[in-house]
Amino acid sequence: MIVYPSKSSLKINFVYLSLSRKKPERQLDDEHLDYLLSEKILLNWAGHPMKERVSMFSLKFPDKIISETALRNLYLKNGVRRKQIHIEKRRTPF
Repeated sequence: MIVYPSKSSLKINFVYLSLSRKKPERQLDDEHLDYLLSEKILLNWAGHPMKERVSMFSLKFPDKIISETALRNLYLKNGVRRKQIHIEKRRTPF
């Protein structure tokens, strides 16, 4: 008797194999992570949306690719806040 795998198990195996192999241009080294998380770069990129930040990263490192979602997840994982300016209101005496 021949037992064929179900379609759902084939789909799960295919998804697992496709997710487990990252393309070399998408794997970021410590150099790239340090660049993306450096204080100087974060200040320079402060007014730019994620799409522009991704394009500026690819201009700096043409052999590497990062998506907007991956950059956002990197920021969230390392505690980078979108706005780190705290405004204090002072009362003026009458």
